[in-house]
Amino acid sequence: MGASLNVLIVEDDPNDLELILHALRRGGYDSNYRCVDDAASFNNALQSQPWDVILCDYKLPRFSGLEALRTIREIHRLDIPFIFISGSVNGEVVVTLMRAGAQDFVRKDNPARVVAAIERELGVAEARRQKRQVDEKLEFERQLLRQLMTSIHDAICFKDLQHRYIYLNDAERLHLDVTRTEEVLGKTADTFVSSERAREQRAEEERIFAIGEPVADRIEKRDQADGTVRWFSVTKAPIRNDRDEIIGLVGITRDVSEHKRNEQMKDDFVATVSHKLRTPLTSIAGSLGLLASGATGTLADPTMRLVKIAHTNCQRLVRLVNDVLDIQKSERSL
Repeated sequence: MGASLNVLIVEDDPNDLELILHALRRGGYDSNYRCVDDAASFNNALQSQPWDVILCDYKLPRFSGLEALRTIREIHRLDIPFIFISGSVNGEVVVTLMRAGAQDFVRKDNPARVVAAIERELGVAEARRQKRQVDEKLEFERQLLRQLMTSIHDAICFKDLQHRYIYLNDAERLHLDVTRTEEVLGKTADTFVSSERAREQRAEEERIFAIGEPVADRIEKRDQADGTVRWFSVTKAPIRNDRDEIIGLVGITRDVSEHKRNEQMKDDFVATVSHKLRTPLTSIAGSLGLLASGATGTLADPTMRLVKIAHTNCQRLVRLVNDVLDIQKSERSL
């Protein structure tokens, strides 16, 4: 049993049809074919099932090969191998057909060559299909990257081994204080930041290129043009090709100024609790303890009860303050 082939044949001469089918059988194909000879039946056939190849005569009484070709390429936009099998036509016509999207032209007096043309074009069509799949996957991944780069608030950039920007998002562009992305591409940070900061960045990136290890969550302080100070978490990692060679790096910068302010407020609170609250509480608890123990003399029973209650509550406050300070100490050690 031969290889299966779904072939749509545009032909009006039964004898020529038989010659084509005979050539396909001799070429090892078990053809599932349909033969049409006008525009309506051709369109119906295209919609009835997928076809592996179309074999088409150039001139028919009620149809033309060029019309069939344009229907495939311009109306249905199908990438099906289209091969003309016709009588004698001049070279100018053949050139026109090829420019219109035909894959080959075979003369009717040499039908055996159609098998070679089919095999070649099926291979080429498969290669085109695989390339389309790869291109579609790459385009999908590009769209995902564009959406990520657009939606995320972190500043993201990609650089080559010469420290030149090759891609960046709007957040990074705003950090560099430029209007258009095109102003940045192909340039280094020296153009946009202070010489000192540019030198520090270059040295850090050179180390990444040299040892291949990322820099993760490095906290950087930056003085702003308006006199304020902001803090940023900087992460940089090498980019490698399929041979594991470093070809550049990706940088991600996150504004952590709010986090730093919250940390400072917490530190201030802890300092207040530690120095302005714990010390007086400890002193008060000690004094109440002395009174409760009778060290300063005997107190009336109602007064003693009040002193003991105050002493107990003061001790609870001291323990609470100590617990808060212990928790803060543990958090800072993590």
